[in-house]
Amino acid sequence: MRILMITTIYPSDPGASSYLTSELADAWQKAGHEVEVVVLQWAVAQASTPASITFPTGVRVHYFYPPQVRLFGKISERLLRWGLSSWLRKRQVLDALETESFDLVFTYSPLTAIASLASHFTGAGKAASCVYVVDFFPIAHRDIGLIPRGPIFDLAKWQETRLLQRFDAIACMSPANIAFLKAHYEILDSQTVFERMLWGQPPLASVRDRDAVRAQHGLDPKAKLALFGGQLVEGRGLDDIIGAARLAHQAGSDVHFLVLGDGRLRDMVEQEATSGLSKLTYLPPIDRDSYLQLASACDVGLVVTVSNTTVPTFPSKSIDYLRAGIPIAAATEAGTDFVTFIEQHSVGRATLAGDPAALLACVESASRLPGTREQIRDRCWQVCENYLSVDRAAGEIIETLALVAERKAPARA
Repeated sequence: MRILMITTIYPSDPGASSYLTSELADAWQKAGHEVEVVVLQWAVAQASTPASITFPTGVRVHYFYPPQVRLFGKISERLLRWGLSSWLRKRQVLDALETESFDLVFTYSPLTAIASLASHFTGAGKAASCVYVVDFFPIAHRDIGLIPRGPIFDLAKWQETRLLQRFDAIACMSPANIAFLKAHYEILDSQTVFERMLWGQPPLASVRDRDAVRAQHGLDPKAKLALFGGQLVEGRGLDDIIGAARLAHQAGSDVHFLVLGDGRLRDMVEQEATSGLSKLTYLPPIDRDSYLQLASACDVGLVVTVSNTTVPTFPSKSIDYLRAGIPIAAATEAGTDFVTFIEQHSVGRATLAGDPAALLACVESASRLPGTREQIRDRCWQVCENYLSVDRAAGEIIETLALVAERKAPARA
């Protein structure tokens, strides 16, 4: 089967860290499919020329970069990059592809960022198509202040809905996500909506000595370490983490917060780490293997969202924590079924976002899950294998879309 994946995030070279996108593409290629990827890197700031790379797995990846827009302020710049990039790069994309004949077109929300390609490769007479809704644009973006309320939001919501309707199938991360999709977007009766949890690589094959890993990174061997790894941007609950770290300092708690990553809010985190007012340490990004080993030497993995969002989330960073064999302390919005999932499998504890004191208590609770460290690790690894396997996800998506393709076959004939 020839598969086209369209995305806005993908590793920049074959040796870089893997993402959900590359893990799925590699799994399909390993299963015998032929995968070509188009990457519209709208988040990349510098001007770059298109490039095409064949990864060792055989996946062919084409990179394109957005126009440089520096007018009207940050919000206008971001909206123009979202809205214009795919249209201005469409001709280059089509020229780079080896063929426009595919059996399956797979992409991710927000569709507005890839609007011209979503329109070009979907619809009657085209390949079976599927969009994986990993957020709900523009609702989530409005909730955290990236898009203003009013006409801009209304226009973005209208366009995202119309683009969603072009796809034969829509995959969501959980039942709560499916319910939210159907409540807030007009989904056609002819569309297939199905659940597919996030996916990741298998659990760690081996774990290094905990004290040695901590010593390597200059971390207290006796502290109860709560790790946050990921993008340091809005919507990740960094204010809650800082507040909890300050409370831990004031109370003389043995909980210590470790924040690792990069992003627009990095300066804020670094300043807090050096303020002397918090039990918080900052580390810059490291390679994926080193990160997973570091995670395995921590006591708890942090998943923190924001309280003022209406969108139910299923945070992808939880996969790395579970792969590393550590329980999760989650502070989330109301309404997500992620909480039910981690508590049902006894791999975490949860509270509502927006309350640093509750987050600190949640970390304490998660660090005292029943069982030995080894038993907790085994539970985390079992969840990975049973629910979050990328090979299983790749197979389930193909099976679902094979049925879609059969239904579309008369129209394509």
